Amino acid sequence: MKNLRILTGVASTLLILLACKATGGASAPTLVPSQTPAGLNQPSPAPTSQPVSTPTLSAIYGKPVSIGGVSFLMVNPVASEVSSSTTTELELPFVNGPADLPQHSVLTLDNYGVQGSKITPKIIVFRAAEYAQYSELITSFLEALKNPYVDGQPLPQVFGDHNPIQVHGLSFKNGHGFRLLKQINQAPTQINNAELFYYFRGLTDDGQYYIQAELPVQSPYLPANSNLDAPLPPEGVPFNLDDPAGYLKLIVQKLNAAASGSFTPTLEQLDALIESLEVKGL
Repeated sequence: MKNLRILTGVASTLLILLACKATGGASAPTLVPSQTPAGLNQPSPAPTSQPVSTPTLSAIYGKPVSIGGVSFLMVNPVASEVSSSTTTELELPFVNGPADLPQHSVLTLDNYGVQGSKITPKIIVFRAAEYAQYSELITSFLEALKNPYVDGQPLPQVFGDHNPIQVHGLSFKNGHGFRLLKQINQAPTQINNAELFYYFRGLTDDGQYYIQAELPVQSPYLPANSNLDAPLPPEGVPFNLDDPAGYLKLIVQKLNAAASGSFTPTLEQLDALIESLEVKGL
């Protein structure tokens, strides 16, 4: 097994409102005077139903994307473009080490709807069998993913997600997994909008492909960055250098209690992007 240093972090879906406008209603018929006695109130004619057009999926969510066997719907407020590449560079949970990962596909979301984040918004796809050979950790990791996550249950310890934030099981078109909010820390520091991200991990139903998404997300309760001098929002939780564990407990409680729509992008928007995923090959 390769000598890697694995950093664990603070662990950290799309509600789209459809507005369909019905048009029409028939004009009242012209009455012939000789057939209408004076003073007699005539009943209003029954309106004629008009067909209501239903927006297409692309109009609701954005444009469909299909690159190298990976397809999804680009949710409008999240991003507008995508670029792809293949690489062997390290990905989470590995952030430091001498060895490359198996070749995998990276879809980078461009024109992303968040400013000031240090996180590159991307979707990563591995061939599961190749990825499993990389380390015993990954073998255990993929094995745990075979069982769909049930909301409210503890996450398997292999994922190393302590104090998880906004955990939710998700199914996509041909697979399943779970998401949470996460921040990678090398030392105790405050949770902040430059480093917090939406982290999805999933497996196709046939077990052929592993999917990981890292998407920046921000909260109105967090400072802009890890600088302790950064202004704290009115309802934020101040970082306590003398009691980082106590701070962590309070901020995790705050973020878990926050409405999913209070985040930017909303968790529903990010969930909708993930749920539209289909992975058929690389």
